[in-house]
Amino acid sequence: MYPNLLQAFARHRENVLQYCREKGIVNEQNLHDLPLVKELIGKEIERLNKDLARFEQVKKFTIIPEDFSVENDMLTPTLKLKRKNIIARYKEAIDAMYEGELLLVE
Repeated sequence: MYPNLLQAFARHRENVLQYCREKGIVNEQNLHDLPLVKELIGKEIERLNKDLARFEQVKKFTIIPEDFSVENDMLTPTLKLKRKNIIARYKEAIDAMYEGELLLVE
C-alpha cells in the first residue's frame, strides 16, 4: 500500500517533556506542533539514518499527538502494532507525506 519507507512516530512523552523543559517550554499542549520538537526528532532520525543503507532510511516523518496504546486500539494486548488501525486513523497524514506535504495531525 505504501511502498516507500515512512515512519510515523508516537512521541515518547517524558523524553520530549524533559527536553522542552530544558529549553524553557513548559506548555505540554500540542507538543507535536512545536518546531523545537520536530527539530529534535529530525536530528535523531538523521543520526540513526547514518548507519542505514539509503533504502532503509527514514525519508519523511510526521509526529502524531498520541502514544500508541491498547486503550486507543493502536496496540494489541501483547503490545504489537495494529497496523491496519494505525493506517486507517492516520491515512490522511501518511498520504500527505507521499504527496510531498507534511500534514499536522490533530
